[in-house]
Amino acid sequence: MNMYATLQKYFGYSEFRPLQEDIIRDVLERKDTFVLMPTGGGKSLCYQLPALLVDGVTVVVSPLISLMKDQVDGLVDNGIGAACLNSTLSRSEAQDVIQDLLNGQLKLLYVAPERLTMPSTIKLLKKVNVSLIAIDEAHCISEWGHDFRPEYRKLNMLRSEFRGIPMIALTATATQKVREDIVKQLDLSISDTYIASFNRKNLSYQVRHEKKPYAPLRSYLRGHRGESGIIYCHSRKAVEKLAGKLKKDGFSALPYHAGLSGDLRKKYQEKFIRDDAQIIVATIAFGMGIDKSNVRYVIHYDLPKDLESYYQQTGRGGRDGLECDCILYFNRGDWHKIKYFIDQMGRKQERDIAMSKLRHMMEYCDTNTCRRRVLLRYFGEELTEDCGNCDACLDPKEIFDGTEETKKLLLCVKDVGQKFGMTHVVDVLRGSRSSKICKYKHEHLRSHGSGREYTKDQWLDMVREMVNKEFLGVSGSRYPLLKLNQNSHAIHSGNKNVQLSQLPSMEPDKKQPVSTRTNKIQHISIKKDNDDDNDLKDDQHLFETLKKLRKSLAEDKRIPPYIILSDTSLRQMATNLPTTPEQMLKITGVGEQKLKKYGSMFLTEIRSYCKNNHMCDNSPNTGSDIGCTMTRVTLSSDASVKTSSTILSPSPDLPNISLISTALSSSFTKTMDLYKQGLTISEIAEVRGLVVSTIESHIEKLIMAGEITSIDDIVDKNDQQEIEEAISIIGSKLLKPLKEHLGDEYSYSMIKIVRAAMDTPSCSSGIF
Repeated sequence: MNMYATLQKYFGYSEFRPLQEDIIRDVLERKDTFVLMPTGGGKSLCYQLPALLVDGVTVVVSPLISLMKDQVDGLVDNGIGAACLNSTLSRSEAQDVIQDLLNGQLKLLYVAPERLTMPSTIKLLKKVNVSLIAIDEAHCISEWGHDFRPEYRKLNMLRSEFRGIPMIALTATATQKVREDIVKQLDLSISDTYIASFNRKNLSYQVRHEKKPYAPLRSYLRGHRGESGIIYCHSRKAVEKLAGKLKKDGFSALPYHAGLSGDLRKKYQEKFIRDDAQIIVATIAFGMGIDKSNVRYVIHYDLPKDLESYYQQTGRGGRDGLECDCILYFNRGDWHKIKYFIDQMGRKQERDIAMSKLRHMMEYCDTNTCRRRVLLRYFGEELTEDCGNCDACLDPKEIFDGTEETKKLLLCVKDVGQKFGMTHVVDVLRGSRSSKICKYKHEHLRSHGSGREYTKDQWLDMVREMVNKEFLGVSGSRYPLLKLNQNSHAIHSGNKNVQLSQLPSMEPDKKQPVSTRTNKIQHISIKKDNDDDNDLKDDQHLFETLKKLRKSLAEDKRIPPYIILSDTSLRQMATNLPTTPEQMLKITGVGEQKLKKYGSMFLTEIRSYCKNNHMCDNSPNTGSDIGCTMTRVTLSSDASVKTSSTILSPSPDLPNISLISTALSSSFTKTMDLYKQGLTISEIAEVRGLVVSTIESHIEKLIMAGEITSIDDIVDKNDQQEIEEAISIIGSKLLKPLKEHLGDEYSYSMIKIVRAAMDTPSCSSGIF
């Protein structure tokens, strides 16, 4: 069985995510591989799929029992032989696993690092054909990582014990230094390092400056009842206090921290992953092994200690690809709490590393520029444009010409010899005569008192922004000193102007903004029912019905609901309304095994819903791939809605666009109206404040709905012809082979649009 057939049969996908196919090919060629891929990016598939294509067993090293259990439950539910060896198994259960392993019935065996390095485990594994060793959460092996675990360090013995066996190391968070340490410690012989983009576009990053965050938190949660979320707190005491207040206010919230008994932690975790509780309030002890896909918000009630932890924790939201709010309530006083714990560390190097990481965390919170840019830059990735999905982009501050203020600051940094931090420099600007100022005789400097027009807090805010925008530099980790850089000299010489964010307490008549960026999207919290942020609308009532069915099936099997099917799958069902097994196989995440186990039950619910709402002909013996008889909505520039009954015949290769509902008319009307005015896709995206890919998706679906009858203004005719010829050779189902055949000059969006036009009789491509 080839890669694509295996992917569809066992995992229900027709395409690989970025890098997955290349990684899997390397693994199948028995190469050592290093994979850095964000949470939700599809790391697990990189070793799970190869395990099905080669003889023998893949051994997976995993740090947490809960993570093993979720992965094994998911694999078994997909019809794959998998098991784990850990301390939760009884003696007889462990013997059953060992016997299955010896009998060749397992394709994947999950073990903890402590268990794997035991002589008895090594002896056992040498009796079977080990085809691959996968080290998950590989950052745990590095002392430079944010979650170092000494037991992981012992894994370096695997190379000598299993000579010739390929290894794959996988992690979601690792800086360059951590990556190098992982490769060194595991003695990996790698030619290629696979680093996926850290950009999780479905996550909305927000930092809210709040000294008393409970009231705004409660307000937010009231608007998101019924959705699953995680709230992180700094201490056990804070967790218990917050969970108690939320329960008192009527929220389904449970605490989770290391101070609870193991049985209670397990109980609360299972309640959360099985949707019996909506909110987990936790310390960082929670979450590393959680595969729950439908977490709709991740909230940090306290300041995280570093960006690695923050990124990993926010990555536990939106793993199904749907929207997730990542909100950090920022109180500058939290800095002192974290610094106190850092000061207790024994080794100076350890303290310096921790302080450097805390400084980067503070810079992220203080930035007035695109937060995603700041976050990704920390991991060595640069965005070419602002993300449009963080509070800095959605609700930008007004700006003013801060060139003179910056020049004053730079002059002061020069006057103090570039040997002091921002607090001291600001004190000099403000004209302070503190003992420290007088000790260094800085009250006699020309810049002393030159910045009295601003408060200390205002100057500190401006300095932080100047640092974030790289108008001046910082050196040192524990006690960072302000330094002049190339940009500093350009500003001082008058060759570069500076724009800074309007300070909250500036007097209006003192500083007038020279420009104001328009907030194109009014609601910072990305609502799941906002027309502008979704391409197709699922029927919410049907979606809830399917969720109840999933919950019932999960309870019978004693597994989390998301292992049955993800929210993404259910929303596609509620949108596309599949009524035949063939149509159901087109739903993301529904492979042959899922269809065999659950297909008939979900199809029954959908057919019943369609019949009760007079939406389709539910005869299962029509012998065609025709879905439902739907109401087609014709969009017009005056936002009126014209309806006509029609049979929509889904293409065998394209998503089934069964319904464009009246609820969607607002978003599609806006895109269609601008398109009719002659605007390009990028211009429409700019006007609407949406990303280009969303508008491209609108265009594709408008073509399929018969609203756009020619694509000549969208895709050049010669390009259309090239794409159509490629589709005639390769077929239209597999996008990646089409893209590889056509080359980099043809985008995925171009291919999708031409493909939609070819499969829509009413649309002319201008070629045939």
